[in-house]
Amino acid sequence: MLLELRVVDFALLAQAQLDFGPGLTVLTGETGEGKSLVLGAISLLAGARSRQGLVRTGAAQAVLEGRFSLSAQLATTLSQQCDLVDPAARELVLRRVLLSDGTSRAYLDGQLCTVGTLSLLGSHLLAFHGQDEQRLLQGPARQAALLDAFAGLQEESLCWSVQRRELQALEAECAALRASLAQRGAREQWLTLLCTELRAARVEPGEEARLAEQHRLQASGQALATDLDAARTLLSDGDEALADVLARCARRLSARVVGHVAVDELVSRMEVLESECRDVARGCGDLLDQLNLDPQGVQVLEERLDLLRGLARKHRVAADDLGSHLATCEAELAELGEGDERLATLETQRVTRIDALRTLARGMLGKRRSAARRLAQMVETVLSDLHMQQAKVSITTEPDSVSATFDPLAAPTHGPGAVQFMLAANAGETVQPVERVASGGETARMLLAIESALAHVIPVELLVFDEIDAGVSGRVGVALGRHLAALATGRQVILVTHLPQVAAFAGTHWRVSKHTVAGRTTTALHSLAPAERVQELAAMLGGDSKAAAARAQAVALLAEAKA
Repeated sequence: MLLELRVVDFALLAQAQLDFGPGLTVLTGETGEGKSLVLGAISLLAGARSRQGLVRTGAAQAVLEGRFSLSAQLATTLSQQCDLVDPAARELVLRRVLLSDGTSRAYLDGQLCTVGTLSLLGSHLLAFHGQDEQRLLQGPARQAALLDAFAGLQEESLCWSVQRRELQALEAECAALRASLAQRGAREQWLTLLCTELRAARVEPGEEARLAEQHRLQASGQALATDLDAARTLLSDGDEALADVLARCARRLSARVVGHVAVDELVSRMEVLESECRDVARGCGDLLDQLNLDPQGVQVLEERLDLLRGLARKHRVAADDLGSHLATCEAELAELGEGDERLATLETQRVTRIDALRTLARGMLGKRRSAARRLAQMVETVLSDLHMQQAKVSITTEPDSVSATFDPLAAPTHGPGAVQFMLAANAGETVQPVERVASGGETARMLLAIESALAHVIPVELLVFDEIDAGVSGRVGVALGRHLAALATGRQVILVTHLPQVAAFAGTHWRVSKHTVAGRTTTALHSLAPAERVQELAAMLGGDSKAAAARAQAVALLAEAKA
């Protein structure tokens, strides 16, 4: 149940705080005053999509906060679906911050969460019926969802949707594999040639880089060999090699002065230089030994490099990736060889999934038919109370039966077949689809009758209606108000209404009005005391709240509502 709603800078609502209690709460006021803003704030707290234009002009953001009470059972249910909910909690605070660019942030008990989390919680906290609900009733998916909710088929409906998507994926995979197998011969031949070519090349990881380095050395030829030999002779192998000269200098100095720190340091450095010269000379010799001055050796390197680079270009991969490309081709070749077996496995899975969906469809269809009869009877009873005593309601379900040839993919995504709400509003007429024959007022009463039936099977403590009485005359208003008050017994109903006959049945009455101060228009909300309710109802009845006849009629309406 919603205990408290706080709104800041939300469209025309600069600041408002509303306290709610159990039973029926109504909001009244002239068209355009901002009544639906309150319900819009509740809808956004329940995860509705935000958009631009909701932040009050001149404000950086709009803030919406709602405090909800939780029963022990509801707290347990919510905690099982959302880790942020404490199963021992008895209250929940939802917060939504709207930004001017249409984005928003969501909070649960002060912790940042996703709008999806608000939507999940909102589906358990309340049922919202906006002004577009009559249009939604005309959609086949919506009608099926209403019947399935009444029949307790939500889990089966979800299971149907999931398994049908999986069947679609299996069908697509089978089709792709069949197409691949149809071209298998040419593909296998091509892959065999590729694999043979790549295996023959025997490419090693990093081979191209090593060969390129060797080629650069070999290509320099005799000039590099001459330079390396000269460096080795100068450093270590010649008659006056630098290493020998350093060694002689070190011996003379160490023999000339013994124990002198500076001399010893110089001797030590000369010895290091000698060792380094001999080491570099050995390196020159090693590199010289690696050189192959045979022109045919250079040609061999060039031919190998040309092979590797040609294969890389042909297969559109780096030379170092030729080995992994070979593995990929071999894997595809093996998969093609196993294609028939794989297709047989997929076909078996496909048949199994179709059989499971057919079984599920039979169960859903049986429950839908039974629930359709009961729901139609309950809706007729409520419509009779709402001055549609001659109305006949039926709910058709398709298909007639689920045969061995039933194709789940040809059925709707929401179940084994279409669900159609049918109505004959007057005696002597045949039942027809409700969207074809029902007026606005009749559709509104149908919705209320369905919601009344659902209220007995879906434990939502808060029902929100935005002008559910649209198109309903004042003559029917008293019956509608009495029914809404009965629906609010043991739960909370919040309603925007233009009918004084409905407003009279409210336990709490808020008046919504616009005021302009210093050039700025603001919507204000005022909780009406008993005397103020008489004045408001009189204004709704006749436009003049001070007229004696209107006030007397308002008092009579309130008395009738209490009776």
